[in-house]
Amino acid sequence: TVANLLFAGNMWASFLSHNEAIEATGAHVLPIAGNIAMADMISVIRAFKPTGAISIPSVILSIAEYVDKNNLTDITLKKIVTGGEHLFPEAKAYIKKVLKTEKFASTGYLSNDTGCIGFQCEVTDKAVHHIHEDYCIMEVVDPETNQPLPDGEEGKILVTNFSRYLMPLIRYDIGDMGRILTHKCSC
Repeated sequence: TVANLLFAGNMWASFLSHNEAIEATGAHVLPIAGNIAMADMISVIRAFKPTGAISIPSVILSIAEYVDKNNLTDITLKKIVTGGEHLFPEAKAYIKKVLKTEKFASTGYLSNDTGCIGFQCEVTDKAVHHIHEDYCIMEVVDPETNQPLPDGEEGKILVTNFSRYLMPLIRYDIGDMGRILTHKCSC
């Protein structure tokens, strides 16, 4: 049972798309949403006892802080999937301690405009993702000239999506900085 704690409404597509993705795995979905009152969120989590949750790190961290402050030792989330923000090591350790989390994963690297850009394998960690090479081209370019940079150098990320035919996105600036690593993943 997975608590969908992504934000619903206001044209945020992630709640609906991840609801469908969770259903496709055969898991039961608790469509709670992360933009409701914390007491209401905790009430549903206590009642239905999900084994996992998906949200942005700040929502999961807020849940852990609420649980910790109110000494709600019966609330655990064994598996947590996050996206949209960085989950910093200190926050991850705190969440692991308070919510007794055993596994963390990423929703993937994506944007609402371009769709999926990257994914994590069992080996990758933190902000490292493999590029969905069959779905898009991701370039790292000089922020001033938009010229491609050598692998390993940090620059602006541009994405070309292969699946958008009516309104193609070619070298679309998603507003992120990053780099392409120079070493191969052990996977």
